[in-house]
Amino acid sequence: MLASARVTLKHHRFEVLATILAALGLAAACLWLNSQLLAVNARPDCFREWMDGPDSASRECATAVRAFSDILFSNMSWIDPGMAILPFVVGIFIGVPVVARELETRTAQTAWSLSPSRTRWLANQIWPLVLVAGTAICIASIASSMLHATRINAFPPQIFEGLGFHGPLVAARALAAFGLAMLIGAVVGRSLPAVVLAAVVCLFAVLFVPTYARDAWARTQPSQLFEWSDPTPRITFDDFYRTPSGGFISLGEALSLVPEESADNPYAWMLENGYISFSRGITAETASQWEPLEVAGTLVAGVLLVGATTPVVNRRRPTA
Repeated sequence: MLASARVTLKHHRFEVLATILAALGLAAACLWLNSQLLAVNARPDCFREWMDGPDSASRECATAVRAFSDILFSNMSWIDPGMAILPFVVGIFIGVPVVARELETRTAQTAWSLSPSRTRWLANQIWPLVLVAGTAICIASIASSMLHATRINAFPPQIFEGLGFHGPLVAARALAAFGLAMLIGAVVGRSLPAVVLAAVVCLFAVLFVPTYARDAWARTQPSQLFEWSDPTPRITFDDFYRTPSGGFISLGEALSLVPEESADNPYAWMLENGYISFSRGITAETASQWEPLEVAGTLVAGVLLVGATTPVVNRRRPTA
């Protein structure tokens, strides 16, 4: 088994080495930035003072917060995008050649004939790559989680902000991208078209699927009404207005009541006449339950995609 793993890693040495360098490079960048932020030694109360008003913060706190912010925002513009695309680049780069390269170079027939079964051959191809690339991705996700913990202590993010930039979801997305790329590579049989197609599908999936899934899930959770001045962190779905009599009307109905002479500033008119803005939604505490569900769903999708490659390989002609 170890001998087979060495052969697999040697066969894919370029992809493996590039994966390790990319993942560990980003991990090192996260750890370096985290150390720079911690070295500023900005106290938590300094950030609270700053949020209350920069002019009211002490000189010591203002200096620390400015230094922290300058370091953070000058580097996150490339670290966050790097962590966002890393799992997909790694998954596609590693996954496509597993089957597609054998078909493209016409070595599949020889490789499959030397193995007791195509399923066992595929398993022997997969586990060394997943082990090595997965370890590198996990290191990067842990390092990015450490950085994220330092950031949120200073500047709490908006709800769902930063999902996919740190933590288990990075590794889960890498597995899903790997399974998808390997499946597409087995179907298409050529590396370059498979890479392009896998990239397009991954882009569509990450832009649309999680967004619609989160929204659909959030709407199934117990919701409540929030007054517009309520500072509770939340996600809102619909806007309402409470009338002076205590009833609720939609935003459109409220706007229709505004007289023509106040049309330039309808919201001021509604406020002056006792119409109070409310929104329906869920709290940040409820929304925090989504991330483990997305991680679990992405992992399940990755496993299913990897498993779906097996029947394709078993029925595939050994030529592209």
